Amino acid sequence: MESIYRLLRDPTWWFTAVVIGIIASLSASYLRDGISMVAAKVSEGWANRRALRLSKDDRHVRMLAAHPHLLTLEGIHICAHFLMIMFLFMVMAVLFSILQVEAIAEGLRKTESVTPLTIAAWMILAIFYFCMVRALYSFFPRLNILTRARTLYVRSLPTTVFEAPKGTEVVSSE
Repeated sequence: MESIYRLLRDPTWWFTAVVIGIIASLSASYLRDGISMVAAKVSEGWANRRALRLSKDDRHVRMLAAHPHLLTLEGIHICAHFLMIMFLFMVMAVLFSILQVEAIAEGLRKTESVTPLTIAAWMILAIFYFCMVRALYSFFPRLNILTRARTLYVRSLPTTVFEAPKGTEVVSSE
């Protein structure tokens, strides 16, 4: 606390603060236009990419809804994708438990060295983690497309399974 009072009484500190404030104010006034132009271009690029992705997704949804066999294949592919994610998760859990047992054993031995097996296991664990994150990142958008296509396909089906020809009477079997 005493050092803060000492700095506030020192004219050098005040001079430095004023000079830095003036420099910051001048640079902000000149950089503001450039920063706003760059931000506008980045924002426009994001909007264009999103619009392109949405139109591509809509074409994919319409194509899947028009071809029920492709819709079924896409559903099978997404199920396989989900099973791969679960497999990666289980491998990560097993590797993590092995590493914990190894860490406990090393702690009991009181050794400071790390075995090459431990390093390799941690590297494999990191690789599996990044693979699982990437798989999850692509899984949910595909699941969304499949769900939208299935909804569109179901809505395109006729409301009744058996339609009687016009002018005929429908007789129930009861």
